[in-house]
Amino acid sequence: MTTTQARSFPLVALVLVFAVVAIDARVVIGGKTWSDPRYHVEVAPSRLAAAEIVQGGNWPAWWEGTGLGVPLAAEPTHGAMYPPTWIAATPHALDLVTIAHLAWAAIGMALWARRRLTARGSTGTRSTDARSSGASEPAAVVAALLVISSGLFASLAIRGALPAVAHLPWIGFASAWLADAAERRTRAHATALLGMVIGLVALSGVLAGLLDAIAIAIVIGGRRHSARHLAIAIGAGLAIGLAQWLPALLHLGDAMGVETAGLVRSRLVELIVPGSFGASDADRAVTAVAGDRAWAPSLFVGATLFALAAVRTPARRVLGLVGALATLVLVLGFVGWPWWLGAPEIHLAALVVVLAANAGEGLDALLAGERRAILALGVGGLCTAIALGAFGALRAKHPEAEAAIDRALLDGGLG
Repeated sequence: MTTTQARSFPLVALVLVFAVVAIDARVVIGGKTWSDPRYHVEVAPSRLAAAEIVQGGNWPAWWEGTGLGVPLAAEPTHGAMYPPTWIAATPHALDLVTIAHLAWAAIGMALWARRRLTARGSTGTRSTDARSSGASEPAAVVAALLVISSGLFASLAIRGALPAVAHLPWIGFASAWLADAAERRTRAHATALLGMVIGLVALSGVLAGLLDAIAIAIVIGGRRHSARHLAIAIGAGLAIGLAQWLPALLHLGDAMGVETAGLVRSRLVELIVPGSFGASDADRAVTAVAGDRAWAPSLFVGATLFALAAVRTPARRVLGLVGALATLVLVLGFVGWPWWLGAPEIHLAALVVVLAANAGEGLDALLAGERRAILALGVGGLCTAIALGAFGALRAKHPEAEAAIDRALLDGGLG
């Protein structure tokens, strides 16, 4: 982290924290919670049980609160081995921990966008050979807010996957910091941060997030001069994660042969049209779009982020990562795959995080009046208009979904 970035970091963090609190004020201040049945039945109970057990001075190995009892530590999806969960022994406290992860993700996203280019094009050279300032602070803040205010990230929150994905921006930042480091002390700090956040992802119990985390670390931080420190960081993170995955291996056989449902192709339009078409709430769900086995209630990200991310061409290796994640989600993600690969929506979130690191510079280009930026935003607006028109036609064919489609049309029309 440069001296200028270090000085401005507290202000950026404060702005993002206040923004996250404002966005989720009804949860933070109003004491409300998410009205999603699956969250209250499948996600929250096991995490609350783990917190209660740990605060009682015991290891969260077994939960007797359902049926004859079920394993906690040995079932990764319960998130019982993730330390931040242990402080949330009440439903409201668990909601606040979730909101804190949104703020954490936003801060990491802004930091990564600020220094994204400092290691671009470096294969074995020092940082001064390819230095660039990255996005401006205001642009980086906007890029971060576009990510954490999306329907996709809200879906991750109520499906229990946010603790894993929230650390991905920090992994990108730490990896870029490591690749850019010219001094031994700086490399040590970057290695420690990278190892810690990879370890937290591993402890979250979301294997898909861990796979994405390692991929981002290798692509962003993999340089000849940083290879040894990168290997140490990844190894340390995986060692931390053994606390979660060693118990899980004992029960791995129970899940063999289980597949995760793929995305429905028609949901791709939801990336740019606001809606919760995969929700369990009949007022928001649109089965004709999301199908009847949707994992995430919403996929909405917004055309703005995609358009801004397309303004600047990223480094070749980052472009390869974007292509790999896009292929994983948009090609392989339409069919069922092994459970350990996770829901396709998790990998989609990783793709959005990588793209958002590029979006800050796109906003700077737009504010500077660059023609390419204006054209990209215009294309994004055109795609949104076409998608809204398609939903207007869908409304006529599915009167039972009028309420949900009307809400999407209104929200999309208002931008």
